[in-house]
Amino acid sequence: MKNISFLFALAFTLFMASCQKEEVNPVDPSKPIEELTVSNDFKWITSQSVIIHVKGLPTPVPVRNVLVIRTPDGSEILKIFHEMSKDVTLDVTLHSVYSELYLKYGALQLTSPIKDGKAEFSLIPSKK
Repeated sequence: MKNISFLFALAFTLFMASCQKEEVNPVDPSKPIEELTVSNDFKWITSQSVIIHVKGLPTPVPVRNVLVIRTPDGSEILKIFHEMSKDVTLDVTLHSVYSELYLKYGALQLTSPIKDGKAEFSLIPSKK
């Protein structure tokens, strides 16, 4: 009987604890947007300019395939039929939440961080 009373008391306590009201800071619609206060390090910018550079791989014969550059959420930035030996430079504006981009060229898949407004890819295989 003690166990049932204990379990009932525990269940009741948990139920009551879950019923606490959350504090909500409502927005005052009568206050104009010019009077909003934000911290000094708040960034109002929601986009970033990124220069994407793809270094080509010199080949003795022309090799062509589809080159695709995507954001982490899968949005295509560029999709072209590209000759492997050619370099590509592209200036785009992206959401500021992106910190890396993905490249696919045939079976080759690469990732590049966006650093100082640049994302660089190389079709030249790296030595390991």
